[in-house]
Amino acid sequence: MPKLTKSKLTKHIRKGVAIYKTERSPFWYARIWNPHERKYLVRSTKETSRIEALDAATELADGLTASKFKNSKSKKPVSFETYALKLLEETRQRTKVRTGSYVYQDTYKILYRRGDGLIAYFGDISVADINAGSIRSYVTKLDEGRSKPLANSTKAKNLAILRRVLEFALDDDVIAKVPRFPKMTQKDNPRPTFTLQEYMHFIRVGRECAKQKHKVRSHTISNHDITMFQLMVHSYLRPAQSELFGLRRGDISYVDVPDGDSQKRFIQVRVKGKTGHRTVVATPRAHLAWRSLMKDPFLQRLHEGDKFLLMEKYENRRTAVQIAGLIFKHIVRTAELEHDALGQPRSMYSLRHFAIQERLRSSSGRVNIYWLAQNAGTSVDQLERFYLRFMDLSAEQVSNLNDGISPGFSI
Repeated sequence: MPKLTKSKLTKHIRKGVAIYKTERSPFWYARIWNPHERKYLVRSTKETSRIEALDAATELADGLTASKFKNSKSKKPVSFETYALKLLEETRQRTKVRTGSYVYQDTYKILYRRGDGLIAYFGDISVADINAGSIRSYVTKLDEGRSKPLANSTKAKNLAILRRVLEFALDDDVIAKVPRFPKMTQKDNPRPTFTLQEYMHFIRVGRECAKQKHKVRSHTISNHDITMFQLMVHSYLRPAQSELFGLRRGDISYVDVPDGDSQKRFIQVRVKGKTGHRTVVATPRAHLAWRSLMKDPFLQRLHEGDKFLLMEKYENRRTAVQIAGLIFKHIVRTAELEHDALGQPRSMYSLRHFAIQERLRSSSGRVNIYWLAQNAGTSVDQLERFYLRFMDLSAEQVSNLNDGISPGFSI
């Protein structure tokens, strides 16, 4: 009789679970991977039939996963912080080639925030001991010591990072599955924005601040700064390191579009932003803002080396964003435009919100909403939830909605 070998009589059931038979025993054996101790567990199925052994091994594996594996006392338990550091390093490697590292910074803050950061709460706990109950307890912890509860959207960001850490552990077979997470229902609040009249007032006051040489910190406000805000509005760019403040002269190009017997000139902007690479087609007024920037002889010489287009004297782009934010706050405070009609505080992002809403409003419904979303680096879902839903209608839209209705119409 030829000698039987284990490999010839092995049957794999699923990942980490198999049965095998040797010549030394009439019974089939179950071989089950224990992720907590990082070794295989071998048990006899007490079955001589392969079919019955398959069922016995499956039942044995499920029972071990639910009991012995859960309570396994590994000599070297893998802590949550171990996999949190793996996530942080993966995020650093993934974002280091991009302009700006806000993804890394956000991940770091959520992990290492004092008091209720993920590391502070789960750091020394084994990833195998994190379950749905401990996750719910963490969500409750986030509201402790605060005058008002955290927004569900903020809690959802924390839970998203927690899930990613546990997925790293799952990939290493240290846990059998990612536990159930509580659902964070989110309320869509309107984005702080400007009306057309308020925006025009903002620009006028900004020009006056530049004329009077107002200062924020050691920076003197100039017309260049006000043109920067106009360029942002007419190109729908985010006021972030990776978009508006990452622009270089080489990112700007011209595109001419036939318009009857003549042509209209637009500018195209290459962006490496929040949603990845995209090419933005700006409005005709963005072209005027661009030409205004390029009239400055100093800037013309400066940009021969393809340096940053805006706030060019600040090599540290984070500083450039901060100074621009201070300029914006100074202007809205001077213009008494710090809050919108709902009492929400305005930020530089309010200019982007205004730009998108104004484009939707001024087109009288003719603009292709999908193309606009793509051009602005957002989604149709975001436009519908935060822009179309809350914006005031134009006179043309009101007229269109009531076209053909007689004055005496009643139900």
